[in-house]
Amino acid sequence: MIYVSSILCLLRPELLPLAVLLFYVADGLPTSASFVMRIESVPENWRGKIISIGPALSYASYAAGSFALGFIAASYGSASAVYAMLAISCAGLIARFFLVETLRRISTSTSAGYLKELKYVFTSREYSRVIAVMALLGVSFAISPFLAPFLKDVAGMGDYEIAVFFSLYNLVPIPFSLILGHLVDKYKGSIPKFLAALLYLDAPFIAAFALLAPVAPIFAYAVLGSVYLASIYRAALNIYVSDVFKTHRGLLVALNAVLMANLPGVAVPLVAALWAALGPPLAILLVATATRIGAAACC
Repeated sequence: MIYVSSILCLLRPELLPLAVLLFYVADGLPTSASFVMRIESVPENWRGKIISIGPALSYASYAAGSFALGFIAASYGSASAVYAMLAISCAGLIARFFLVETLRRISTSTSAGYLKELKYVFTSREYSRVIAVMALLGVSFAISPFLAPFLKDVAGMGDYEIAVFFSLYNLVPIPFSLILGHLVDKYKGSIPKFLAALLYLDAPFIAAFALLAPVAPIFAYAVLGSVYLASIYRAALNIYVSDVFKTHRGLLVALNAVLMANLPGVAVPLVAALWAALGPPLAILLVATATRIGAAACC
């Protein structure tokens, strides 16, 4: 319902800041619940696969939506695209009412106990490194809202080209999601090294996108390599949190959802300030590359 409200705000340009705020609230609220629901519904050796199925379906939806909304906006105007988003969002809202809870659990935790656990997680060395990885990756994802302006104003792409770009942006991870989920299940013991290698490998793709796309737009597609790698290490980090930190798993899952999904919204002003001070290429390079290298060093 909050998400539908954010779409309605798009119909009034002066309400755009409120639309963005509501969008991030709506995006964050169900994330940890959805994740826990999936991992608790399958055996441990299937967690990587089930976690991969969700993003695969989401990416397919994003790809179709990016192309369709880009086409509608280019052909009929942005207001028509907003109405299309509103119709789809309302359909999603109605679909929620058909979810059936098959197993009810009674929580034995208290607010005081939760705060005690929260303090322990933030002050314990055991957890500090994994929280640092989550936070750094969350900041690195703050470049996402700036991709479209970068493609349009810096790389010189048109609306149709940008729509195609974001369709590919979301299609890239789909063919590999289930395979990678299986590999994560199989090599759970080596996840930290696996994560570090992927994060170091990610940096050149971001650098090529930020520095070379302004010269030749074809290099904008280098970021697709980063998207592919991100689909792997995000799933791997979720599995690592679920399997290794069993004592405070629920709390860490929630922190992972908050830091990875919602911290980018908090870090957006930082990216905007760097964008204005250093220029778009250096802002994206600094935020996305430095944070990934830092996260790799913490693994």
